[in-house]
Amino acid sequence: MFPKIILAILLSATLVTSRENFHRNDMNDDIHNTTISVNSISDAPDAIPGDGICETAAGNNLCTLRAAIQETNVLVGADTISLPAGNYILSILGAGENDSATGDLDINDSLTITGSATISTVIDGNGLDRVIDNYSTVFLSDLTITGGQTNTWPGGGGVLNNGSLSLTNVTVSNNQLFGINIRGGGIYNLGLIHLMDSNIASNIAEVEYVAVGGVVNYGELIMFGGEVSTNISRGNGGGISNFGIATFQNVTIRDNQVTKDCSNGGGIHNWEGELTISGSSIRNNISGGGGSGIYNYHSIANITGSNIESNSSTCFGAVYGGGIYNTAMSEMKIENSTVASNYYVGMGGGIANEGSELTILNSTISENTALSDGGGIHNGYNGTIYLTNVTISNNSAGTSPYEYGGGIYNETGTFVILNSTIAENSAGMGGGIALSAGLVRLKNSLFWANTTGNCSGSITSEGNNIENGSMCGLSQPSDLSNTNPRIGLLENNGGPTLTHALLRNSPATDLGDNSVCPIIDQRGFGRPVDGNQDGNSICDSGAFEYGAIVYTPKFFLPLIIK
Repeated sequence: MFPKIILAILLSATLVTSRENFHRNDMNDDIHNTTISVNSISDAPDAIPGDGICETAAGNNLCTLRAAIQETNVLVGADTISLPAGNYILSILGAGENDSATGDLDINDSLTITGSATISTVIDGNGLDRVIDNYSTVFLSDLTITGGQTNTWPGGGGVLNNGSLSLTNVTVSNNQLFGINIRGGGIYNLGLIHLMDSNIASNIAEVEYVAVGGVVNYGELIMFGGEVSTNISRGNGGGISNFGIATFQNVTIRDNQVTKDCSNGGGIHNWEGELTISGSSIRNNISGGGGSGIYNYHSIANITGSNIESNSSTCFGAVYGGGIYNTAMSEMKIENSTVASNYYVGMGGGIANEGSELTILNSTISENTALSDGGGIHNGYNGTIYLTNVTISNNSAGTSPYEYGGGIYNETGTFVILNSTIAENSAGMGGGIALSAGLVRLKNSLFWANTTGNCSGSITSEGNNIENGSMCGLSQPSDLSNTNPRIGLLENNGGPTLTHALLRNSPATDLGDNSVCPIIDQRGFGRPVDGNQDGNSICDSGAFEYGAIVYTPKFFLPLIIK
């Protein structure tokens, strides 16, 4: 449905440019690849930009940050500015010109700026303009960008990037955005931006609709380590809004907020973009509308080894999903991840999927709350969801007889469930799964102790399922109803996510069908195992394989005959 973009992240080739910095004894030499050492925290322009001398007046030997940038803009080549500890407050009024003479610092040629440390080297926009406007290839490290403010298009209270920008150990904080149809309280990216161990924090966008408190990306954004935190947006996208290609690895996205009514995406707002998240935490984000953790609209998203936790939405309306909202013909895949303790006043406490495709593998959906339907997952508008090796546990929906699906609510569309465990969820009706319309298919799966019954509605069993009651209507000869599956508490049983272990002599042991069983269980342990010691290795029903060990792929060396 969308053109697939294969993103090869070759940092050594793309983002780390080999460059030599020459220290010049005579600043009048016509040698580029220059290193300039700033020696004044004052804000004053260069006397004669391009003469090779960084000084604010002839012979005064005062080199300011602004003067150094003006020199390097004219000197062709990849130059370096050494910026010692200090608070560099911009104080020259003006905006709209691109020569760094007034207002923000305009960078028009390849440049590296190296600070002393994030907490001690501070570039402060002083509320006059944004801080940095980049049109070239720029590397910034060990400094803080703060105090920027703009109401001019396209936005970017702290940084506007039109080129290639790399931030390492940089904090972009306490920048602001005011105006109409502008975006990005902290950063507005139109090019390539790479953030390494950097923090985007406490930026504010006082603009309605898509305002974005932290970072807005229309190009390519790659972030390794660091945080996007405590940013505030009046419109969509408290922390991040992505309209391009965005990759996050080992990043924490937390405590961001969208303040206007039913606006969406407290943590991440992904609109017609491509999003990849791995090893990351998205938590404690707030929005009035849906997808307080992640709002995914007409987009592609892949989430691996990550936690989406304790996000909350408060607007009861046409949007859903306290943790994740996947909508408008989107494609999303969640693997080896946890979606837990999210809250929504409407449908889909953990995840809502509307008219889109969602695949969840080897993951846990637990302790999410919806005051209406679908405590764990809500599926509607003919969406399609595939669950394999998934635990749905301790989620809750509303308690009235007209509020459905503590674990899963399938309003319309298709739900395909394989080797999954649905346990201890609660709702007014159908504590485990509630089906209003559409199709729910079960295979090799396990139900236990869901309040008001394991199922509500006409569920399709494809065999090898087990439940402690009879409300799922399991009808295949290989199914077991009214049978205690004997499982443990939701806890750490190995692997990246919490699971319910099968206890010794569980009737779910060796109950599965090997022909469709995945080769690992939810923990990544190998299947099938002869759990009941009858000499036949048959996989278990549910997400957990009793007696399994960590799966190791088999590799065979080629036979060489001499």
